[in-house]
Amino acid sequence: MVVEDNRAKLATGATNVDNKVYPDTFRRWTEFPTLHAGRFDLLVRALVDSEMFPSLFEVRSTSRNLSPTTRKDEQDIRPFIRAHVELPANKILDAYLEKHPDPRCAAFEFSNNAYGLSRDTALDNPPPKTHHEDQPPPSKRQSPDRMSSLAPDRWGIRVTRDHARTTALVAEYKAAHKARVWRFKNVLGDDTCPTNSLFADCVSRLEAKRTRQSAAHEPEPSPSLAQDQMIVATVLCQAYHYMIAAGLLYGYVGSGDCMVFLAIQGTPGVLYFHFVPSSMDIEGLQPTADVTRSAPAAQLATLALLALEAETQSLQWVQKALAELRRWPSAKKMVGLQSQGIGGPSLPPPPPPPPPPNDDEQGGGSRSRKTLQKRSLAKRTREETSPNGSGSQSASKDDGSQIGSQRQTTRTSLRALPYCTQACLLGLSRNGTLDPNCPNTPLHVRPRCGSYHPISKVQLCSLFRSQLAQNLDCGCESLEKYGMFGRTGVLFKITIPEYGYTLVAKGVQAAHADALVREARIYFHCKHLQGIWIPVHLGNIELVVSYPLQSLALVKHMMLMSWAGTTLEAYIPDSIDIDSEIDRTVGELNHAGVCNGDVRDTNLVWNEEVKRVMAIDFDLAYIPTALKRSYESASDEERGGKVRKVQL
Repeated sequence: MVVEDNRAKLATGATNVDNKVYPDTFRRWTEFPTLHAGRFDLLVRALVDSEMFPSLFEVRSTSRNLSPTTRKDEQDIRPFIRAHVELPANKILDAYLEKHPDPRCAAFEFSNNAYGLSRDTALDNPPPKTHHEDQPPPSKRQSPDRMSSLAPDRWGIRVTRDHARTTALVAEYKAAHKARVWRFKNVLGDDTCPTNSLFADCVSRLEAKRTRQSAAHEPEPSPSLAQDQMIVATVLCQAYHYMIAAGLLYGYVGSGDCMVFLAIQGTPGVLYFHFVPSSMDIEGLQPTADVTRSAPAAQLATLALLALEAETQSLQWVQKALAELRRWPSAKKMVGLQSQGIGGPSLPPPPPPPPPPNDDEQGGGSRSRKTLQKRSLAKRTREETSPNGSGSQSASKDDGSQIGSQRQTTRTSLRALPYCTQACLLGLSRNGTLDPNCPNTPLHVRPRCGSYHPISKVQLCSLFRSQLAQNLDCGCESLEKYGMFGRTGVLFKITIPEYGYTLVAKGVQAAHADALVREARIYFHCKHLQGIWIPVHLGNIELVVSYPLQSLALVKHMMLMSWAGTTLEAYIPDSIDIDSEIDRTVGELNHAGVCNGDVRDTNLVWNEEVKRVMAIDFDLAYIPTALKRSYESASDEERGGKVRKVQL
């Protein structure tokens, strides 16, 4: 491809790696050729009669016709990499998975965006203007004045058989003028290149230059090689940081002229690389098996297969790596970076809450109460997290392998517990009695408390906050992979292991904390409707440590509530006049004085327990002052009729 030489016409933005983590050691991925040969032979045997690669003529033609001018920035090379590297690799993987089904993965796809809640970077900006409770909140999401670039250019998405979408790898695009292929070849191209300490050497020279001190004890490279090393190191550092922050073991950098595959094996501080030249380097060669195997698309298919076989690392692994790895020095003072979550050690956990009522039983409820247990097990029909992901309610060899095992155990135990019933959590909210029909009642029971809940909703919130401060993987599973996220919020399935309470939390980023407060006011105003027409609200919390999603968005605030069910967009029961049921629910909210500007199928669910449509997601709802005063001044018996008269 022809690269623009006129500097005045080039995109001038440099790769920003300030305060990003970099690896301690940089090594050649010597095992990749063997891994690739084995997997490519596997693909060839499975797809022997399929045409998966574009012809070299297509590649040359597309490279000439991407745009009418020379390549000036990343957007100019994106179509080329997508059409002639990523798309063929994607087709190969999908064709292989279709012929050889894998229980871990049904499909693979590349995307410009992560699957999940969009990351909001308004944290450095003044807070948005507060809206009065009796006025409708803004109907559109407020955009920050400055958008951070803390997001990879490309995401590899794993699609499972239950339609969950999780991130498998990340990629960075670099315009050729920012990272010319000869620079990569100078630094990475042969076995004699001194790459093991590449990042540390570049940082040492950079710090020496900034402090005007003599650089390291190592011999200085030539100025041209030093410049090449600095450019390559910053490009790879950015991709490596995204891999660590997302808990991924694989990634790549592409420039259109070449690609660099990246891998983490065992220790997060050791980064392995494999250099991939462009298709043009094999132009003129006979299309033998070896030549086809060396094509970038073929090699990317192998990298994607490896990524699909790998597990996303736990949040503990991510926190530990971000806390211990060294960071690229910043020329400017980085204010508030730790508070934004990606990077920096975890904050200390809060003091433990006062011990809730207990009867000398540690770590859960008594399982000797056979009557409650039998009645509960007979009723164990509550819906767990929707396996097909449709709809939403709103919205290593060392420490790494051990943590990964703990994470798998946590996930398994989470899915083993169904959600608590509306009646159970309503009783908890009102300091009332246990629900014998709740499948988790045997875990709630404490003999000293009799038929009452052993903790209050305030204690439940405190326990969960402390639990996450100690371990983000404990009792908390993000449901964004099932599509349970919306404009500003994402759902979590949460469990308090000691008591077995299992419910959901709606999480938002710091920039949307006010919206969650407003929504909590709606629940408080409609407290008599909770557990019948709307979910049970148990409280709002601010997390000690932000919870990173797979999209790299950072959840800072959560609202705890009961699980209401699957949205009407995904599920409508038979023999139900759903329109009539929706009218009843909306009517009850209207009678309560709630003006909800976001009534649609995705914000309505059918709850089998109460046999009603429940309304969820009130971030756009508000209560007009006149209706609020009239409603709150009425008795429980008068509320329905009195509010109707005010509305008329």
